Amino acid sequence: MFLIYSFGIFISFLGASKAVNIPSAEKTWTYKFESAQMNTGNKDTAYGDIRIDRIERGEFGLSGNLVTLIDVTQDMDVEALMYRSTDDGANYKLQPYSLPRQPIIEAMNKFYKNMIMPSAANCSNFPQFEGKLTELPAQKFHYEKCKVSSDGFPQHMPDGTYKMTYKTYGAIDLSAEIIVIVEKKPI
Repeated sequence: MFLIYSFGIFISFLGASKAVNIPSAEKTWTYKFESAQMNTGNKDTAYGDIRIDRIERGEFGLSGNLVTLIDVTQDMDVEALMYRSTDDGANYKLQPYSLPRQPIIEAMNKFYKNMIMPSAANCSNFPQFEGKLTELPAQKFHYEKCKVSSDGFPQHMPDGTYKMTYKTYGAIDLSAEIIVIVEKKPI
């Protein structure tokens, strides 16, 4: 459940959202995954792994597993922060983009449903739902070479190394970090 955010938070951090109807345009930049890791504070409630897998030449996606051993409830929160470095990761500055700390179920009904669910349908067993999600039973999620559509991405992005950190609060204690390199497209 937690790594569900990995795919779409990258989009939201870069300032994109289908909800604000950013027109699709030729992008002047490209990105690549540099690294990904996940940790748990309590393997009795949840654990998982994340890795970067090659899809084809120059194209990569996220793969892994996420196992929740207890139900995800309204009293469990998630938060995501993004940092940018212009010196290859030596120094990072907090960016104004974020998914503020909020209940995981609330984030699933807003952010996940609009930004991630369509892309996750083809590469994972992450939840697919209509209406509102009210509970998420304990289960094992598997995702394989998942990419998020970049249709909603902004046309221009500043070069740099972006570090996205994710943290859950409550009975499920997971954290993750994904590093992405954004560069101008070759002409």
